[in-house]
Amino acid sequence: MQTESTLLFVVGGARGVLVARWMIAGLMRLVPRLPVQLALTPRVDLRALAFALAVSLLTGILAGLVTAVHNVRPAVAPELRGDVAGSGRRQRLRSGLLVGQMALSMLLLATGALFARALARARTIDPGFEPRGWDRS
Repeated sequence: MQTESTLLFVVGGARGVLVARWMIAGLMRLVPRLPVQLALTPRVDLRALAFALAVSLLTGILAGLVTAVHNVRPAVAPELRGDVAGSGRRQRLRSGLLVGQMALSMLLLATGALFARALARARTIDPGFEPRGWDRS
């Protein structure tokens, strides 16, 4: 079970890095031509890959350990009687995790929208000189 969860999380991390590379390439095509070149060259480098691998491995190991510890000594008798003592705590934990995930998702969406708006406004900035002939691409 430990190997399965770790492998699942590592494959998920690798897919996330692949999607990030595709998204960067697609978003860079959508960036409008600005009169002045910005130093905006996003890429997935070795540090990002190492971080994604480390987070995937750590998450996979932790998820496998939590599952293994939970399944070591299952309490079957209370569940058969219908007396589930820890169900309230589990429900609160699930609700808390869901609220946290939604909050982080909203934060990422708001940050992305602000970044896109800042790039759109960068087209209207007067650089103080005539930028014709400065295009280095």
